[in-house]
Amino acid sequence: MAIGAAPDYKAALSSFLLRLYFKGLSDPRFSATEQMESRTGLELEIERLSAFSPRTIAQLALAVDQLFSFQADYSAVAPAIAWYVDFLSGRNTNWMSAVSVGQLVRMWESLPDSPLRDKIIRTIMLVDLLNDPMHPEHCAIQKVFADAEGITEGEELTGDCKTIASILIHEALASPESTTFELAEQNVRYFSLRVLRFCLTAKAGGNRARQRRLAEFALREVGDLGLRRATFELDLFVP
Repeated sequence: MAIGAAPDYKAALSSFLLRLYFKGLSDPRFSATEQMESRTGLELEIERLSAFSPRTIAQLALAVDQLFSFQADYSAVAPAIAWYVDFLSGRNTNWMSAVSVGQLVRMWESLPDSPLRDKIIRTIMLVDLLNDPMHPEHCAIQKVFADAEGITEGEELTGDCKTIASILIHEALASPESTTFELAEQNVRYFSLRVLRFCLTAKAGGNRARQRRLAEFALREVGDLGLRRATFELDLFVP
């Protein structure tokens, strides 16, 4: 490679060194200390490669994402996924625009119920928010909600639908200091509750009365937190 030429990021991240770091994140033969060293080594190498040129961050993001594409069983690399979603929380829009949301969804679908699944949902929402904050109707999390199970015959949210709705509500309530979003508080609140409204509308099949019955879960949760129900009703029901 010529002096000053941009490095081949895909080749670099396919190297033995990077794959060794990645393997160390989930290999049960590695001690906790060795897994931490692998995590640190991987992050330092990624940061080193990122420093060459901001213009190639998207290529680098794709290469990191591809480290997971060879996994037949996501549960076997759950510690690596935990590292990945934590790592993504500190990335900027240039990086997040290259992230495969489809792969994050497959991770979420493959893993058993756990705090890690909730973190993946928050990461999907983060990708949606950073990439297109003014159009929540186009977000990936809406499709995740639509495909999820969790509506009772009495039209109450349970299971994955309840979990996703709860996460959207709590993200809407979180202050900027307690979230990973580098946006104004009103944008986070607007986006989260608009996403929830579109999710409920899709599940209700456009039936306004059914949408309100499904939304009662969200409104009850807001009430339990001692917040003004009226303002949330406005975000949930007014286009």
